[in-house]
Amino acid sequence: MLYLDLTHTSHTRSQTGIQRVCRRLYETASQRAEPTAAVIYDHYRKAWRFPDNRETARLRSGTAEVGTHRKASWSKRDKVLGTLANQLRLPQSPLPTGSALIVPEFYGPDVSAVLPDLFARV
Repeated sequence: MLYLDLTHTSHTRSQTGIQRVCRRLYETASQRAEPTAAVIYDHYRKAWRFPDNRETARLRSGTAEVGTHRKASWSKRDKVLGTLANQLRLPQSPLPTGSALIVPEFYGPDVSAVLPDLFARV
């Protein structure tokens, strides 16, 4: 399985150059024979996971908006659920082993610190 780290793009509707590239890459890779999955780092759960339906919807090109604020935005629901899951130490299903990883986005120090966890799954 090919993994695409789309943490930022899955939480913004902006249509900057990198978001357009990420959305197009996701669409194109999803049409290939090899299974492809977006993965995101949940800052509140402190774990890598697959995107939920709302996050996946933001990865589709038709959902983006020109002029939208670039900053990633996590819903209150995501923040509360992720924080509770982290504090209660609820079990998290590990990602299956992947065959490759593409990280098309720029990321901050918080994601940089946990990328080795994702590298270990590939």
